[in-house]
Amino acid sequence: MDKKYYKEQEVAELLSVSRTTVQHWRVKGVGPKFIKFYGKIRYPHNALNDYLNNHPVYKSTSEYGFVKERQ
Repeated sequence: MDKKYYKEQEVAELLSVSRTTVQHWRVKGVGPKFIKFYGKIRYPHNALNDYLNNHPVYKSTSEYGFVKERQ
């Protein structure tokens, strides 16, 4: 991640999801933080880092299920 701001499609590619998924996350308020600048949506570099760093990393899908059940 070398840029200061990312376009929606770039975020989708970085996170290996569709552009539509990024749009849905934004509407629901569950994705990375963004700014709207002159009518254009942009994702600051630090917001993407924060988003990724605040999501746990799992060794397996069973570990993910275990953590979700305990919450």
